[in-house]
Amino acid sequence: MQRRRLGELEVSAVGLGCATMTPFYDEPDSAAAIDTVRRAREIGVELLDSSDAYGQGYNEELIARAVKGHRHEYVIASKFGNMRAADGSPTSESGVPAGTSQSQCSRLTMTARATRALSGHLRTGRVTIGDQE
Repeated sequence: MQRRRLGELEVSAVGLGCATMTPFYDEPDSAAAIDTVRRAREIGVELLDSSDAYGQGYNEELIARAVKGHRHEYVIASKFGNMRAADGSPTSESGVPAGTSQSQCSRLTMTARATRALSGHLRTGRVTIGDQE
């Protein structure tokens, strides 16, 4: 597997996008998703891509189950900035006016909140890569 540098990190040139492991159109098979994450690492793919938009944190919780006991073998990238109300609808809870592009909001409070949520979803004190959408 070829490698790439991302700042101080070195990662597999191929990453695993985990979006489809979360319900979008149908209920995915969680066991198959976990097997996929583990098999990816076996063939040299340790870079996992997630987002807080994928199932409102469910995707990151699924990844946590998949990497349990082997967290140190993975680099997990997760995008954030998708503010949602409890019912899943978009919200301006962050203080950003409704309709404002999330890319226009780089407020420290949103970043801190997203990082705490990500850390909780992944059941880890370590967040490798976070990027605001």
